[in-house]
Amino acid sequence: MSLILAEHQAGHGKVKGTDAVEGDGGDDRIGHGNSKGNFVNVPILSNNVNWANFDLPCPDYAVRHQHHIREAWIMTQSTPNTPLRALIVVDAQNDYDGGNLAIQHPPFPDGIENITRAIDEAHAAGIKIVIVKQLSPEDSPVFAKGSHGGALHPKIADRPRDHLIEKSLPSAFTGTDLETWLRANAIDTVTVVGFMTHNCVLSTIVHALHMGFSVEFLSDAAGSIPYANSAGYASAEEIHRVVRIVLQSRFAAVLHTADWIERLKAGVLPERDTIYASYQRALARPDV
Repeated sequence: MSLILAEHQAGHGKVKGTDAVEGDGGDDRIGHGNSKGNFVNVPILSNNVNWANFDLPCPDYAVRHQHHIREAWIMTQSTPNTPLRALIVVDAQNDYDGGNLAIQHPPFPDGIENITRAIDEAHAAGIKIVIVKQLSPEDSPVFAKGSHGGALHPKIADRPRDHLIEKSLPSAFTGTDLETWLRANAIDTVTVVGFMTHNCVLSTIVHALHMGFSVEFLSDAAGSIPYANSAGYASAEEIHRVVRIVLQSRFAAVLHTADWIERLKAGVLPERDTIYASYQRALARPDV
């Protein structure tokens, strides 16, 4: 960044400082801030998310060199405070909407509504959107190729997307080009939504972490079903609740869709946790 500014400041003085810092948001324009000596602090907005501040040699420098300043600012977008996100929508298909794997908690209508909100906000913010679709053999009771149950839910099928993936195993990374596509687009953070919380969503999140991606999970844009087998019984609410607690302890930043949207607009990263801290809080509970 400093090299770019320096290259375009010949004859205009030396740069006092070019480090990017966080500040207040505003509209997308170049304006003057507080001066430091003979330098002027010029905030530049990033998609209504973050300001990058540069010390410039004279008050009219910003006007004469807007293009070069913005070039330098763009280079700051790969910093940890400005993640390059992709929204991954896992298996938002008709079989979950009252079909052979009807989501029970949170209710499917709530989950699909929050997924659509996330997609719309991501599209507006320029975040790339990946739609993932589970496919099974034609004689399968769920997600059979060519079946209504295996088709994308209409609220998802009609929305914008940048990439479509078809898979046959729980993780969206296994047997697909998802990792290659994410790397090619310089993505470092994935926001995961979809179904089911405890199966394909969980597998995709764990896989993403192991590949070095930062992960966010919108827990109200997902859902679970109940299970009963030789190991016991668990309701959909129990499964969903426990999985999101486990994910927050290590694998992802877990938050609601509205919170994610608010943080996205404000440029504030979601809270993450650790296994040890989660354990210590559990021990401190009076009911333990």
